[in-house]
Amino acid sequence: MNLSRACHSGRQPFAFTLLLLLATDAMAVPMDLFGTTVYMTSLGVFLYKYLYLPLMAVLLALLYRLLLRRVRPTAMKWSLLAMLVVGLALLPWWDVYRTGSQVTELCRNEGGLHVYRTVEADGFYGGSSIKYWAKYGFQYVESGKTKNGVSHWTLIDGEEHHEYLPQPTARYQWKGKENHVRIAPLIERSSSHVIDRQSGGELGTLVWFTIGKGWFDRLAMTMLPGEANPWICGWDAPPGKGQYWEAKKKWVYSSDDLIKGTIQPLSHKDSDR
Repeated sequence: MNLSRACHSGRQPFAFTLLLLLATDAMAVPMDLFGTTVYMTSLGVFLYKYLYLPLMAVLLALLYRLLLRRVRPTAMKWSLLAMLVVGLALLPWWDVYRTGSQVTELCRNEGGLHVYRTVEADGFYGGSSIKYWAKYGFQYVESGKTKNGVSHWTLIDGEEHHEYLPQPTARYQWKGKENHVRIAPLIERSSSHVIDRQSGGELGTLVWFTIGKGWFDRLAMTMLPGEANPWICGWDAPPGKGQYWEAKKKWVYSSDDLIKGTIQPLSHKDSDR
């Protein structure tokens, strides 16, 4: 199509929309937009390109034919048309761009693994798999607090041994399950902590943010089946650090890395942390 001729033959809205369609061919999800990471599913981008923009073009053509072409002076007509094109084209992105801007700052300033102090101990409160933690040199782990008491796990001759104690004996505790707070309509802040139960001080924390879907993505999910997993930022680790997440093909930190980074087993000081 000759876009110049289209603009002079009453097909201006279609020409503008065609340019937008061509521009979106290079979009990836999530994508960087003016230094901000914007989150939209591939399904949402697909429907934006091949359903929303064509429908937008039809709507603009009708508006132009019925109203805008009669507007004088010409400069006002073109200004109104440009505002409509930009406004409608950006409408599906306004909430995810605002969210992306917030998350970019939050992940940069707060997210990640933060170790403030490293201590030595034989065990900790907040774990349950002694077979796993024994590999790193811990002698016991404790968890829960029920009417029967606190579960105390040890490993004897390679077998797990469990008993109930009235109170935790460990000085240091991992806390994480209750620390989830919605801080914006599409953003949830989560954190995992290792604390000193005696002083109340914090040894370290892992902070990450879960990003929900914008209104256009939610609408798209009602129209066609698609990937529904939320995005998470703040737990990315350098290559070789943390744990490798096969599904996402990247290294990430977990609460295990927080515990290993803050509590050094007395019986295994040289263990792999």
